[in-house]
Amino acid sequence: MDIQEIYALMDRFDASSLNRLKLEMGDTKLTLEKGLTPVTTVVSGGLPVAAPVTTTEVTTERKEERGEEIKAPFVGTFYSAPSPDKEPFVTPGQQVKKGDVVGIIEAMKLMNEIVAPMDGVIEAILVEDGSMVEYNQALMTVKKG
Repeated sequence: MDIQEIYALMDRFDASSLNRLKLEMGDTKLTLEKGLTPVTTVVSGGLPVAAPVTTTEVTTERKEERGEEIKAPFVGTFYSAPSPDKEPFVTPGQQVKKGDVVGIIEAMKLMNEIVAPMDGVIEAILVEDGSMVEYNQALMTVKKG
């Protein structure tokens, strides 16, 4: 594997959704990782190669400015409406009361209602309809009011 092939592989890796790639071909060993700090890998012949680095801009807001997050209680598929042909449970700017259904998470073929934890206004819906959500992932924000 020559240096041009390594650079081409790095470009394809950087454009992919992979976070880590480990390649071993004969005595050549190459590891590429995306992260906040550069990773240097030694390829056969002692040639150091810097892996591409992906940076993410992070903005932080005080919790009281952003509102309280409604989080996923488990892993599953999030649905914003009771069925594809129905209106969403909530939209940004909509008033909700504690206990109102704000979405559904399907897990193991069971539909589980997600409810508002307090009276307030839906500020933002943070996930797309039909997307997979992780445990404790923020689904939306609600602000008292």
